[in-house]
Amino acid sequence: MTKPSPGRDWLLVAVLGLALALRVWGVRDRLPDPTLGIKLIDDSAVEETDRTTMGRAWTMWGGGTHHLDLNPHTAGWPAFALYLTLGIQALYAAGYALTSGNGDILALARDSPASMPGLFLFGRLFGVAIGVASVYLAFGLAARISSRFVAQATAFLLAVNTLHTLTSQHVSDPNLLALLFTLLAAQSLIDICERRRLRDSIKAGVVIGLATASKYMPIALLAPFIFAHAFGNPGESRSAARNIIPRVLAGSIATLVVILVVSPFIVLDWRTASQDLAGQRQSLFSSWAGQSSTPFALPTYLLHTLPLVLSWPGYLLALVGLILLLRGDSRAKVVSTIPMVLLLANGALAVAQERYILPAVPFLLMGTAVAIEWGWKQIGARIPAHRYTAALPIVVVALCGLGPIKAMAETRRSLSLPDSRRLARQWINASIEPSEPIALDLYGPVINSARPERLAIVWPLRVSGSDRVQAAYHPQWLDGLRYYAVSSEVSRRFESGAETRSAEAAFYYWIRQQSQPVWRSDPARSSGPEIEMYFLPTKVSTRADRDSLWAQVRMGEIDANRLSVWCSDMATLFLYRAEWSRVEEWADRGISLRRRSGHERLLADLAYAQIQQGRHREAEHTAVEAIRSYPGNYQFHLYRGMALEGLGQRAGAAAEYLKSLAMMPTQEGYLEIGAKARELLSGGSGPAQIHRRQR
Repeated sequence: MTKPSPGRDWLLVAVLGLALALRVWGVRDRLPDPTLGIKLIDDSAVEETDRTTMGRAWTMWGGGTHHLDLNPHTAGWPAFALYLTLGIQALYAAGYALTSGNGDILALARDSPASMPGLFLFGRLFGVAIGVASVYLAFGLAARISSRFVAQATAFLLAVNTLHTLTSQHVSDPNLLALLFTLLAAQSLIDICERRRLRDSIKAGVVIGLATASKYMPIALLAPFIFAHAFGNPGESRSAARNIIPRVLAGSIATLVVILVVSPFIVLDWRTASQDLAGQRQSLFSSWAGQSSTPFALPTYLLHTLPLVLSWPGYLLALVGLILLLRGDSRAKVVSTIPMVLLLANGALAVAQERYILPAVPFLLMGTAVAIEWGWKQIGARIPAHRYTAALPIVVVALCGLGPIKAMAETRRSLSLPDSRRLARQWINASIEPSEPIALDLYGPVINSARPERLAIVWPLRVSGSDRVQAAYHPQWLDGLRYYAVSSEVSRRFESGAETRSAEAAFYYWIRQQSQPVWRSDPARSSGPEIEMYFLPTKVSTRADRDSLWAQVRMGEIDANRLSVWCSDMATLFLYRAEWSRVEEWADRGISLRRRSGHERLLADLAYAQIQQGRHREAEHTAVEAIRSYPGNYQFHLYRGMALEGLGQRAGAAAEYLKSLAMMPTQEGYLEIGAKARELLSGGSGPAQIHRRQR
């Protein structure tokens, strides 16, 4: 069968135009807002992938303000997406310098964060281009193994697919990059089936390496790569068959080389990489609160995610189409195995995420198109030809695309509305005194990001292994706080799995039942998670209640590092309110976990709280312990000096004050500290007039 030339297909041009229009539509939604005064990485109203790729790439060069550091210092993703983003930022910086009038390459960094919206939009347009290019590649791939109709239908269904469209609006999304290279790899696998040359095997290995350098899971494409060599031609000679092993080895080595060249710090910075990979392994193979319902993700993908991504008719037709492709020639067989191995690989994880299976979507949609054409032919063989029956497959394809287009319209309408987290932030700043302590859910309004704004603490959450921070989800800990901002993005996770997350579900039930609601986001007028603000009861628990509870919960399997930081944040919050007994309470609680995370700040808060309560002997012991553990911290010498002065040890106090000044001559209150040291050495007396607050 003669295959159509993609370059001569005017319907393809129309489909690509549709794909471009859908991906440009709303691409400006949820850009960073520099007027908020919060850090980009913390603004959860901006898509998480955009924040991660942009933030990580920016740290590599800071817009030219420091030496280029190509080490991303993370292996959560392979580095290709970050390097691509780095190139996008450099290109935009060059253009920004030219348009700024003086050609200053640092203009972008100097104007940050005001320049960030434009930079993000520029990066998203690259994603749009990659998305449209992948639609074209899907057409070309389908044209090689099937008919013109299947190629056109595949391109159309991918062009209107909601998941693909939204992902194409991200900055260097690794899942979209993996999809792009997976389509290119499929072309190379067909070349192997048709020509069986060494260069084709190496080319396929290179493209699989690029896919893996974008997202780890496409390494599973080595299985179809081997299948492409093994299927072969039935009449192939024995000598040609014996050449399979060298070609497979050459392609596999090419894959490994490309991964190491494109993401070299997986090896060069193995300590960081091994820690991040261990964290990824723990995260992906453990349950996620409200998202993991089975030990493996495959049933969720097959019964829920794929029907949602493809629509039930499209999904069922895709299954039929994959069976038909498996019955085809060697090229069709190899292509049909690609979505299978990708689904199996991702299905072995504990959590199902739509974005993980994006690289399989074009192949599944190709199966949908194949099934539609096959069904049309079956009907045509039994029903006399009629002008209306000729349009039947087009109608079916259009119906399969109607649902995604409708979903896309609804999504765009939602994303065009103000974000609930930003609205909640505005209400808090306008309605609550900065001195009133607020507790916040992680996916709620952002406070105290770029600068200290008010007394607020974020409740600890782990998306994976949430039970390891379950100790924080007890109402008793809310005593002393005034408000709680509940985010449905967190509460729904626990409430949907209340049988296994009973403590967390009960925590949110208590807040809603025992607290006074004071503000709530309107789902009809905002998008994002629903935010509810509650005024907490004045008295929730006693110190004895909390100490008894802590003795119980800290004995379980806990994330001691995260809980230690949480205790430290609580202690610092109450330090700003001068509630010294609460500072000491939370500092003791955190120190009992015996972790480095937050430990230094816990000791500082404890020492200062003891000084303020007049318990100078205990404060001196705390300061000595802190100096032993953190000899480079000038604050601990200052606090020991204050404690010794309170004990009447004038010379010792003066010596500690001078040590503190020697370590940090420009510290806050340095004039008062120097004056106090001189006064003590000269024989003067009087209470210490040195006060400290640390953030």
